[in-house]
Order: sequence, then structure tokens, then C-alpha cells
Amino acid sequence: MRKPRFPTVIAHMVRQFLRARDINFSKLNEIIRKHLQATPPSLPTSEELWKATSATISKGTFARMLTLLAHCGAAQSAQRRIYLRFKIEQ
Repeated sequence: MRKPRFPTVIAHMVRQFLRARDINFSKLNEIIRKHLQATPPSLPTSEELWKATSATISKGTFARMLTLLAHCGAAQSAQRRIYLRFKIEQ
């Protein structure tokens, strides 16, 4: 059975949208790693990632884009708003 391409296409479009606004996924993964390895560890939410990246888009749009990535399988998340890792597109 063939896997649908819709999630892949949406994830690619979201990545392009965020990259055009200087959001770097390697940097996001680094921020997440630091949060998880801190003492005490903290779970990185979209708001914390938004603040840490100094994103030029609204917090709400940033959060919706990260949620889309998670729904498309391009990010690992827990409890809907806690992000654990973003897949890096080659």
C-alpha cells in the first residue's frame, strides 16, 4: 500500500515558511536538548521555543506551524504542545 504524500508536502511547506522567517531546525533541536538536560530538566513548549528563537512571526502562528509539523510526522511531541525533536530535512 502506498503512503499518502499529503503529510510530506505539508511538512515541506511549513519548513519553507519557517525557514523564510529565519527559523533554524538544528537550533530548535539544540534548544530542546538544553532544556531536557538542564537541572532540573524542563519540557520545551512552543512558547519557550518561540522566545528562544526571537522569531519574527506571532507566537500563535509559530505554535500552529510546530503543531502541523508534529501532525505530519516531521516532529516528535508529547502532550500536544511539548516538542522533543524536529526532523531535519535533507
